[in-house]
Amino acid sequence: MEKEKTYSEQTHVPDKVYSFSLQIRHMLNELIKAQPNDIISLEALDDVAIQNNEKSELIQVKSSISKNNPTSDRSVDFWKTFYNWFIYVKEDNIELEKTKFKLVIHTNDNKEIGPICKSFNDANDINEANQALERAINAIKGNGKLIPKSYEKYIDTLFDNKNRAIVIGIILNFKADMEVDNENEMNMLKNLKNKILTDTYVDEIYVYMLGWVNEKVNKQTKLGKPAFIKYADFENEIKSQLIMYRQDNVLQTISVEVEDSKAEEEIKKEDVYIKQLNLINIKYEEKISAVKAFLRTSIDKTEWADRGLVTSISFNEYENSLIEIWNNSKNLIELENPTDNYEISGKKLYYSCLINSSLTKMQGKDLPSHFAKGEYNHLANELVIGWHFKYKKLLLEEKKEENKNE
Repeated sequence: MEKEKTYSEQTHVPDKVYSFSLQIRHMLNELIKAQPNDIISLEALDDVAIQNNEKSELIQVKSSISKNNPTSDRSVDFWKTFYNWFIYVKEDNIELEKTKFKLVIHTNDNKEIGPICKSFNDANDINEANQALERAINAIKGNGKLIPKSYEKYIDTLFDNKNRAIVIGIILNFKADMEVDNENEMNMLKNLKNKILTDTYVDEIYVYMLGWVNEKVNKQTKLGKPAFIKYADFENEIKSQLIMYRQDNVLQTISVEVEDSKAEEEIKKEDVYIKQLNLINIKYEEKISAVKAFLRTSIDKTEWADRGLVTSISFNEYENSLIEIWNNSKNLIELENPTDNYEISGKKLYYSCLINSSLTKMQGKDLPSHFAKGEYNHLANELVIGWHFKYKKLLLEEKKEENKNE
């Protein structure tokens, strides 16, 4: 049976997914699972919160790397989280009966939830909650144990008998999740796939929606306000993406924009298509554009084939149509400019091909704007075509010179 591709193995999904903050990714996760009347917020009631007319859920999102464990018995983060929830309930009139409290730990490996945290998580009634709190008090303060200054304030408040009713109420509505990042990403993709009922473009929609959530949050938080996203707005954006990808007359790109730094690295490798552009002295920014198109087209071709969106025959027919445009353009330039120097003629040929192929379709469908440029550079890389009118001779001489100097 074919092994299922993991998220990190999918070449068209950028590593920069992880450049989005943990809170942004978790906010998207909650939006995917949300109900029609839910509103998801960031840095309002908590790191992330889910609200509607009937209930609220406050979610603290933590990251755990190396040996750090925010659920351990003596974790400052753990006790600060409970302290903050206590303050929210006491000062912000949060109704305990209608509120859930959740601690989500994102980790890069499997970690155990700390004993106190687990006992709070497992408490299902008032008696169990009281027993869990007593065990916590004994574990932290029993036998005259010293409490570090870093969380002494939190412990003094939470273990104070006059605050017990609120603390017990929080414990009864508390849950903790330890989520391994790679597994969490895969679960998010599966949930999104189940939501949109297709897996053809699920990765692209996932990346787009991360950016959409990030943009929504930034617009609100840059004004010094907490961010709120209604599930209804999220649902509408998902639907618009699906409509776009399901257009029968368009082959949607799978690739994402290539960063300039990566394009510059590719230029330094001087593959054949770069040498071809050098022969006609194309401007540097045009080479950057060519590299980006070359890389994106490679990804699109592979993914379209893997997903069964385009047949190999269609790729061949498209390439043949580009070669025909190149050949006709070359013949026309030779007729019109018989005395032109080869560098100028080559530039005319390059740009003429790009212009004349812009409306060329594949399987009767429109193509992404970068595709013709990328495919022309692929053909140039294989020496099927060239821009300088004596490209084969010049590249062969260059190759001989390189071999001589080795």
